[in-house]
Amino acid sequence: MLNETPKVNQLVTIKLGQDQSPDYAYYHSRVEFISHKRLVLAAPIKERQVVPVKPGQIITVNYRVGTKSYCFTSDVLQFTRDDLSTITVAWPCQVKRLYRRQFFRVGAVLPLTLAPTENNRIYHTKTLDVSGGGVLVRSPVRLQENEYVEMQITLPKRGIFDALGRVVRVEEVKSGKETGYLTGIEFAVIDERARERIIAYVFERQRHLMKKRLT
Repeated sequence: MLNETPKVNQLVTIKLGQDQSPDYAYYHSRVEFISHKRLVLAAPIKERQVVPVKPGQIITVNYRVGTKSYCFTSDVLQFTRDDLSTITVAWPCQVKRLYRRQFFRVGAVLPLTLAPTENNRIYHTKTLDVSGGGVLVRSPVRLQENEYVEMQITLPKRGIFDALGRVVRVEEVKSGKETGYLTGIEFAVIDERARERIIAYVFERQRHLMKKRLT
């Protein structure tokens, strides 16, 4: 267990609420204290304001140890509002290792909304390709590697899905007088049901493209 735990001052991503709840949200946080029974995290902040958290609220914590990714779901035990507001969560009985699978990627132009977590701007763009592990988009603004962005992806006949993404590469491209940025974004946090629907779309899209080549 000790090799799977985050460290004090380590940055983590937290999700408050459950996926079926209409008000669940993702935030950045930091580990302030850790013991074998509890974990104290910096309270989430939105638009420079502390987000109040209620005891008993469900929280999911995602973090990395080296190159490995882990997550766990637990209950909020305490919310403390102070100069440094914190939330205390119970250390769970089980920590889940997240394995990065190799996903097949297919070219697809899909509506996508980007909202960098560091500012309040929202950008509308489209994907260039998509997979169960992430997307490639042409972004109108330069994002920084390792920057987190909230995303909404629209899949044909499958609805709109939310995900928290992490920028993994940025490449400047020019078309005439216009400058854009090819941006690779991996899914840092995504509901597995949404991921499976994306994978199903990818395979359906692949079959469609193969049929077009054969006709």
